[in-house]
Amino acid sequence: MSNKKKQYQVLKRSTIKGCLWRFAALLSQVRNDPESVRSIIAQIEEDIDQAAVPPEWLSESQVAAQYPLGVKTLQQLRHEGRGPAYHKLSRSRNGRVVYKRLDIEIYLAKCRVETEDQVG
Repeated sequence: MSNKKKQYQVLKRSTIKGCLWRFAALLSQVRNDPESVRSIIAQIEEDIDQAAVPPEWLSESQVAAQYPLGVKTLQQLRHEGRGPAYHKLSRSRNGRVVYKRLDIEIYLAKCRVETEDQVG
């Protein structure tokens, strides 16, 4: 597994763990009080929603930090006319390139290969 993918998984795992620890701490303060439990659940849902809403536009380095695609790989794929859809923000040769998160996820989904065990 690549280093970038491990970092992304650790980030996701730590975000979820943080929410769960907060939930456990808040829940320990409540004793059979349904209204307090509802309030705590609402707080946790809000925390999870905020953690789950990443920015829409990503630079090459942000893509590389969050997905199993390196900066050089993204550059090579663009050069070959392959890879995820991207937006070039200027016409110059060295113009800034950004990606929509959805385009990255669509590209990765298209790269998925199902094995016989998964199909059957």
